[in-house]
Amino acid sequence: PNEAGGITGLAIFRSTDDIARNCYNTGNISGISRVGGIVGKSQSHADAGGRIINCYNLGNVTSQDHVGGISGTTYGAIISCFNTGNIKATGQYASGITAYIYSYSDHPIAIEKCWNSGTIDSLQYVGGIAGYLFGYQALSECYNVGNINAGGNYVGGLMGYGDIQGNTTDYTVQNCYNTGNIIQTSVINDNPYAKSYV
Repeated sequence: PNEAGGITGLAIFRSTDDIARNCYNTGNISGISRVGGIVGKSQSHADAGGRIINCYNLGNVTSQDHVGGISGTTYGAIISCFNTGNIKATGQYASGITAYIYSYSDHPIAIEKCWNSGTIDSLQYVGGIAGYLFGYQALSECYNVGNINAGGNYVGGLMGYGDIQGNTTDYTVQNCYNTGNIIQTSVINDNPYAKSYV
């Protein structure tokens, strides 16, 4: 199914209230799109951005695309979460924490104090912490020790691709590191982006 998660498949919120707090999953999860160990997709209204706090996933998570150890697709922030399960997307967008995250200006740090040790396999937009970051965002005090295998573009030890929006200059990666191996087997349209952010 679409929007599959160990705790909730689809979470819709209208304020900055938490989506999930102090939750965990130990089972394996498989879906088609937007699949996460805790939340499949967090959906927001207007400029509301909820938070996923102090959650962890131990199970393996598999999907065609948008698959993450904590969340498949996230609108908001993720704080103090970790993943040890293996993550696999047969298509694109995969990460140990969240495959895709849109961070609002009221959450200047999109992902904070999170880590991943699971192996990640996908085609492109692959990162140890985030596959694709969009909006007002930053990474702080995060690390990845899991190996990453990608068959295409936009691959990083922490994030695969970052797209800053608006007039902010606060896009940062601070106090983060990667020790996982990164293997990029091919590139698409002669556009290789294989980086390990240390």
